[in-house]
Amino acid sequence: MLEGTIVVVPAKPTGWSLILRGALAVVFALVILAWADITVAATVFVFGLFTLLDGALSLGLWFASSKGSKNPWLLALGIVSIAAGLVAMIWPNKTAIIVVLIIGWWALALGVLQLVSALAARKVFPFWWVGLISGGITLALGLWLVIAPGTGILAMLVVIATFLILAGLAMLFEGFKTLRSASA
Repeated sequence: MLEGTIVVVPAKPTGWSLILRGALAVVFALVILAWADITVAATVFVFGLFTLLDGALSLGLWFASSKGSKNPWLLALGIVSIAAGLVAMIWPNKTAIIVVLIIGWWALALGVLQLVSALAARKVFPFWWVGLISGGITLALGLWLVIAPGTGILAMLVVIATFLILAGLAMLFEGFKTLRSASA
């Protein structure tokens, strides 16, 4: 159904964007693990900063893409991430449940968009399956947080840090593979 609607070409900007996003995710995870006892407001602020930067990188890549290779799913990823970041930054003092739900809904939307984007790239990008794995991990986290938001903010932080490390490593892998493919 999506075949032929989106042109995805492995390119150096794509590789570098994935590497930056992956490194950002791993650094954010390490900050969470190092300061697990920080306040919810600080967690919301750091999450908001992460999603704003992630969204800006996605939008930057979308705007930098040539007209024939603009991926609308990358644009959607950027918009969803920036929207989640703005909500988190504007209302940092909300309860832990609100924080969990914001992160959960963001992860749900991002996971679906990552899955669709990976499936759209499967015929032209040899490592599309890495995006599929990352999208599945993101979607699973989002489902868990939306279905059971009251399980505790500290437990959620550990799960989110684990998710970010796994997703970040997947993006780093995909980014380096993309750079190699673009250079070949």
